[in-house]
Amino acid sequence: MGRGFYIASFLSLSVLLSACSRDDAEGRTVSHLPPGVYYGDGTESLTNLPPDAVLLRVNGFPFTRHDFEIDQAVYGKMMAFLKDGKMDDGANDIRRLQAVRAPKVLNTVLRRELLNQEARKRGVKASKAAMSARRKELENVLANNPITNNVISIEELAKRMGTECGQYFLSNLEKDAENLELSWLEGGAQLKASDEEIAAGSNRVAKANELTASTNAVLMARLQKALERVKAGEDFAKVGSELSMIEKRESEEWGTYSADDFESTDYPEIGAFLEKNPKPGTVAGPFQCDDGVSIVKVLSVVKGGDDTGVGVASDSTRFKLARISVETFEKHKMFSREEIRKILEDSKRKKFESVFGAKLFAAAVIEFPSGTNLFAVASSSAHPDSAPNAKPDLKEATKTNNNKNENGGNNVK
Repeated sequence: MGRGFYIASFLSLSVLLSACSRDDAEGRTVSHLPPGVYYGDGTESLTNLPPDAVLLRVNGFPFTRHDFEIDQAVYGKMMAFLKDGKMDDGANDIRRLQAVRAPKVLNTVLRRELLNQEARKRGVKASKAAMSARRKELENVLANNPITNNVISIEELAKRMGTECGQYFLSNLEKDAENLELSWLEGGAQLKASDEEIAAGSNRVAKANELTASTNAVLMARLQKALERVKAGEDFAKVGSELSMIEKRESEEWGTYSADDFESTDYPEIGAFLEKNPKPGTVAGPFQCDDGVSIVKVLSVVKGGDDTGVGVASDSTRFKLARISVETFEKHKMFSREEIRKILEDSKRKKFESVFGAKLFAAAVIEFPSGTNLFAVASSSAHPDSAPNAKPDLKEATKTNNNKNENGGNNVK
């Protein structure tokens, strides 16, 4: 399984990196404004705003451009660390991840800050169990990543991020634990998974695996039949066009299918086949690949070849291949009862927090003083709808508050 899986897994924990980095020293609220959502008339993009420009206020608590930059820096450092074990967040692929994430940050900050404000209002502190649960989530990602392999503590991880980013990271870890404690307190028994639900969950996984096995058997039978047809003399491209998930490209003179480098990590079985130095015209398979199961045909063999070849058997021989491939399905892990319990209870908690958070939102004062087009090209209009791709994803909740705005809401500059 490639590194992308571990980076994708960590995205679910990015909530730890997206809460306001500081509290308002006076703990003030905007009591002179009616509840609702307020948009400033800013038309500048994020890059043109000063560091202290407020992007979001949640009941008076500000989240500035500087806070945003720190949030993105922490996220970038963690992504880089999961990718190659280093804290360099300047690589192009990391910057692309940050750019994709950028429009979602304010919405995440808003959701998390509403919960955290409610926790502070009630005097809720994170218990050892809540802190342990949050740390465990992160530790599991590090432990399952072959690059990091859990060789670093969370404290050391924060230290390597640098003082400001490290403090931000640890602070948000504690805040998120407080929010978890609040959910446990408010949700109570409804967040617990019953023995019947756990048994049903286990049964669903087993049935899914049965269906996966039967489906894969059908796909493999079709691919095996395709192999027999090609060996019997049918045209490789014609057979592949009936079955392959890889479409023909006109620029590929040799047939219909992809011809990427068959590196050993993604295509070990094809690599082993090429080590036997097959002759042109050889058809073989099925081979398990990272992107499915394939049969291949050797189109050409170049001795002392350069990098224009495709498959590699050795430094001096390169192969060009055509491939017929089908995508099979991966079986689910057979989880223990405790693992199923945690999955079910996490799902219950997220659903509860969504409903609970909506109630908090309905009573909150939410301000976007610098407008909503921060992550898009500046629009000629300051209206929130003029930059739909940049506006935080708050459609349903905004509808409720917009009704209030029609009866006296203000624009906050």
